[in-house]
Amino acid sequence: IRSSRQNITRKMFSRFSRDTVYEENTGGSITDVKFGTHAHTKDKIIYGVTDTKEFHCAVYDTGTKERKVLQGHTDAVEEVHITARNYITGSHDTNINVYDLNSDLQWQFKEHTDKVLSMSMHFSKPLFASAAYQSDKLWLCNYHYRVSTSLSLPLAKPTVAAGAMRFGNERYSETLVVGTQDEAKKGNIAICCIDRAEARLI
Repeated sequence: IRSSRQNITRKMFSRFSRDTVYEENTGGSITDVKFGTHAHTKDKIIYGVTDTKEFHCAVYDTGTKERKVLQGHTDAVEEVHITARNYITGSHDTNINVYDLNSDLQWQFKEHTDKVLSMSMHFSKPLFASAAYQSDKLWLCNYHYRVSTSLSLPLAKPTVAAGAMRFGNERYSETLVVGTQDEAKKGNIAICCIDRAEARLI
């Protein structure tokens, strides 16, 4: 059994090249990386950058071997996403930018008053949730119709770190789970029912 497992492992990894396909000196630290998941975006890689003034996010196309810088942010980009129609990026400049797949800026979500640290995309709707540094207000935004609503976490100055916010899948898609750290650096988990725009701690 052990021998056959090792053989399967060798076959699996032999399919992948050990050579570097693409290298780039961004001049800063990479904060987030996402692949496209749809048939027409699967060749796209989006990434955010901090600690540099050169650029703050870009998209690399593995098919054409070209990079496009996404213009519009003035500070570090903490979260990046690729949807079926858009690139969406959350930044320390407090804005969330929505681009089309040609990398052209379509509009900016400007409701946050501090740096955007965490975002989550809905399983099936054109909807994102977002949170900013030390803010008890979470925002839910339909980025196709450009309408939004907010809900409040019952905490003092909570911070939701990058990656600590997720929508559920399928029958739990109207539930948002949020991991926070409050002003006293105490960790909390909140369950948010987005159809009722309410949040409670567990």
